[in-house]
Amino acid sequence: MTIHVGHASPPHRDSTVAEFHVAHDGFVDIPAEIYRSEGQLMIAIYSRAGGDPWEFPLGDFIEAIGKGIAILDH
Repeated sequence: MTIHVGHASPPHRDSTVAEFHVAHDGFVDIPAEIYRSEGQLMIAIYSRAGGDPWEFPLGDFIEAIGKGIAILDH
């Protein structure tokens, strides 16, 4: 799987975002985007079936990923 990153201006955001695209079976999913909200970097993660995203401060999410990697490395 290849994750592509692109610049977008979706109508549900007040400013531009970095969208993550995954192509498969002739479709393109956008499972996540990074954006700014009140000066803070945020990440929104969308379920494959659509609907509302989970939204987290990006720093917290990156920290959690690091902890997950550490768990798997032990």
